[in-house]
Amino acid sequence: MVHGRSNLSSAVQDEQKLSSARHSAFPQKRYARQVHRQTLSIHDLRRPSAITAYTKQEKEAAISLARAGRSEAALTGFCDSMDALFSRAGFLMDHINYAAIVTALAHIWEAAQHNDRFRSHAGVLDGIQALYRRCVQSLRALLADMAPQQVSTVLWSSAKLGYNPDTAVPGMVHNMTLRLLTLIEVVEERQLPNAQECANVIWALATMGHPAATTELVNTVCLRFDRLTQHEDNNQRPTAQNAANMLWALATLGHPAAEVLDAVSLHFARLTRHTDAKQRPNAQAAANMLWALATMGHPAAAEVLDLVAIHFAHLFGSPNAKQRPTDQNAANVVWALGTLKHTPPDDRLLDAFLAYFHALLRSQDQRTRPGAQASGNTLWGLKELKQAPSNDVVSAMLAHLVLLCQKPGSQPTSQAISNCLLACAELRLSVRSACVQALLKHLIAMDVSRVEPQSYCNVVWSLAVMGCLTISTFDALLCQLNSNAGPVKLPASARRQLHQALAWLKPAPCAQQMEAWSTLCSRLQVVAPELAVVPLPFPGQAEVFAALKMQALPHKAQVPAGKHWAHAVLSSSKNASPQVFLVFQHPQDYIRNMPNRVLGHVAFKNKMLRRYGTVVTMPYDPEKSSVESMAGHIKAAVEAKTGLPLDSFRR
Repeated sequence: MVHGRSNLSSAVQDEQKLSSARHSAFPQKRYARQVHRQTLSIHDLRRPSAITAYTKQEKEAAISLARAGRSEAALTGFCDSMDALFSRAGFLMDHINYAAIVTALAHIWEAAQHNDRFRSHAGVLDGIQALYRRCVQSLRALLADMAPQQVSTVLWSSAKLGYNPDTAVPGMVHNMTLRLLTLIEVVEERQLPNAQECANVIWALATMGHPAATTELVNTVCLRFDRLTQHEDNNQRPTAQNAANMLWALATLGHPAAEVLDAVSLHFARLTRHTDAKQRPNAQAAANMLWALATMGHPAAAEVLDLVAIHFAHLFGSPNAKQRPTDQNAANVVWALGTLKHTPPDDRLLDAFLAYFHALLRSQDQRTRPGAQASGNTLWGLKELKQAPSNDVVSAMLAHLVLLCQKPGSQPTSQAISNCLLACAELRLSVRSACVQALLKHLIAMDVSRVEPQSYCNVVWSLAVMGCLTISTFDALLCQLNSNAGPVKLPASARRQLHQALAWLKPAPCAQQMEAWSTLCSRLQVVAPELAVVPLPFPGQAEVFAALKMQALPHKAQVPAGKHWAHAVLSSSKNASPQVFLVFQHPQDYIRNMPNRVLGHVAFKNKMLRRYGTVVTMPYDPEKSSVESMAGHIKAAVEAKTGLPLDSFRR
């Protein structure tokens, strides 16, 4: 039994006397005021409202201890205080008190997690779990009294603590969500869940991965949330954090409610222009919002995406370092824009992202340097946007990735390595051979059970495009790909990658490597048999063939060569010269910030076609070129490249 002040309050008073620099974030005057307010003792608790005030008092004291570096004492002290509370005044407690204790426990746990030195011991965890279970079991008989606030806070707190209420009371989550549905359908407007409560419920269910997140529940809560975005009282509308949490939860649950997504994302974008800076989204919220839309593949309005991306970029220069985006925030935004295939209207925005990322790479504080996943996601997003970073940025990113290979716990995943090399190949970036070899060595050494087969295929193809694939490297990666038990199931695109890379490796018939290459061919055919591929129509195909007909040029359409397809092939009437491959390069075939440089896969195709004949490449935009102008362009390009008059190809 605790007499007078609680043990936890006494601990705070003791903490007040400490003058260590680690407590500088909590000035002495603030502690003095805080302790002076703590006038409640267990003997004062004669009604539920007093119990609520006492719980809040103990929570604030525990959070202060946790922030001062005494996380274990904070959690243990709070659990002891609540045990004493149950013994002294448990018969007075109601549903509000139990929910408040669970919520306080989650807040203290969250504060403890920010202490790098905190390591939760079994005794501490047992005490937390026992208190949590006691509260949830007590709430079982009080479900009919629970308001939306208690339902949402208990679910939110459970998710924060990593606990499932069903472990304490089977079916508790389902019963709480049924209670929420009943409240939404029956009670008056003033008793309906507010925006934060709606977001917390869906966020908690998504975090727990709980089956109680039924379509009916999610749709009902989303409808309520949607209405709140248009509420006549601005104070009732969702905050940026509410909106971001709701979108994140819907993406995690795989529940793309299109109308809600449009309304919530538009509301979020408007908040970026709010006159009160405190109401604008923080970096985490903005990154989560874009990540959610990209994960669901939702085609949000360009204006919405631009507003959020511009707002996010402005946070790079925030005078408050805590408000600046983390490496993961920045990577998620670039990844999301790439996934949505949305290029900001001003290239300077992406330049600002890369400059910020580069600054993080050079930071003296190693904790702020980008992780491997952030680097991989950033380069992958740039690849999708067809935006090449500078050589300095790429060199720094790859060098940092190589360093992370030597740090257990921070090592890049196979996907991060695959994404980086794929981006370097597609954007035709200059990379140091030593970096590529170091990443390759790390990938081959990884446990194959932790590597997606697609990663091996991406790396093989990327090395071929960059011109640094060897037969021995291909053989080593193929061994890894085939070392899993059972047959490897690869999509057609992955098989095509492997066979294109193998075709690039093919040596001259008399070369010494021919035998090794033939052996590799046989092995690949067993692991990933080649599939017959039917070429897809290319943009402006009808107009191109009409232009060839206008020039009276006999041709073959969509001809395969070297595991690639030429749009059309011409042959000299006298067969005096090799066949001529016509390749029409469209605007989407070029790197955006390097207009005269085609993407890696286009350059790779042209390189392979040159082994079988003359390649005539022609820029072609179907929206800007007529059949007549295309016919004249074909004539000029073919004659210039082959040195033969066009009549040589007519019969």
